[in-house]
Amino acid sequence: MRKDSINIVIVDDSVVFRKFLVHSLETAEGIKVSGTASSGLEALELIQRLRPDLVLMDINMPGMDGFETTTHIMSSNPLPVIIISGEYTPSEVAKTFRALEVGAVDILPKPAGIGSRDHENEVQKLITHIRLMSEIKVVKRNPAAIKQRVITPQPSSDKGFTYDKPLSKNIPFVIGIGASAGGPMAIQKLLLGLTSGFSIPIVIVQHIEPVFAEGFAQWLELTTNRKVVIAANGMELKEGMIVLPPGDVHLGFRSKGILEITKDPPDRRLRPSVHHLFTSIANTYGPDSIGIILTGMGSDGVEGLKLLKEKGGITIAQDAESSMIHGMPGEAIKAGAAKFVFSIEQLINYLNEINRQRSEI
Repeated sequence: MRKDSINIVIVDDSVVFRKFLVHSLETAEGIKVSGTASSGLEALELIQRLRPDLVLMDINMPGMDGFETTTHIMSSNPLPVIIISGEYTPSEVAKTFRALEVGAVDILPKPAGIGSRDHENEVQKLITHIRLMSEIKVVKRNPAAIKQRVITPQPSSDKGFTYDKPLSKNIPFVIGIGASAGGPMAIQKLLLGLTSGFSIPIVIVQHIEPVFAEGFAQWLELTTNRKVVIAANGMELKEGMIVLPPGDVHLGFRSKGILEITKDPPDRRLRPSVHHLFTSIANTYGPDSIGIILTGMGSDGVEGLKLLKEKGGITIAQDAESSMIHGMPGEAIKAGAAKFVFSIEQLINYLNEINRQRSEI
């Protein structure tokens, strides 16, 4: 049941930014700023006393930073934490994404100041995320288990999952993945579980703020030990590649094996668009492709995934239990666009088996 108001705590070492954020959120219906803190230590005491529904957390603070503070929160009094960062260099963004590994549910850039043409839109985006993420059920995390362990793929015995021989009558030459809220950790877990010699190229569209795009790629590369490439227009897609788009562009294919990035208008207000990627894959590769919708809000990618299925490609949606937000995959399932519904573990097993069978052809 949704509460009458979402009580939040703001943590940032800048008194100016704290006041700005309180002012920006105070008129939002159903959101109440219960308190503010200037440091990690102060935040922990405040959270213990106020028991808020959600925390907005800066990442770079003197003393206990946002990463360490989030770690403490998730190991003692777990609740949704949204990181709001003003650090946009790829290396700093990669560090910021570490907060997701210890339990933060989202990362957003700090909203533009009052007077900026982007101020209202960015504040509204923050409000939308606060409302959505406040309902996420978080679990207690063991601080000693922060370091990610490589998943050893094992054949799954879960219901609804079997190894047909062969798994596909066609040879998949590309895998397209689309994700939104909760996607970074799902993608990281998936890449960690793929075998070291995985050769099918993977093209990913993750809804993410443009300023975080390169840092997201760097974080994935650092934490999965796999080469992650930012696409360039006309780039040749080679075996084993993992490709992400630069910020604020659509990613698709000019022809088989040749990537295309465009500044075409946003699709359903989204750029990059999962729909754009899946439609391009469907029209370029048809049955020789796999399309996967992971956790995320909204319905982006559903129509493109359905087209890919109609063209003979393998289509997969993440199941509700393993999804942070079951919006996009749930809509794909409702629309009949997904041939399979898998957990991340099942998906890992399936793709590894597809890749093994492909290598034997």
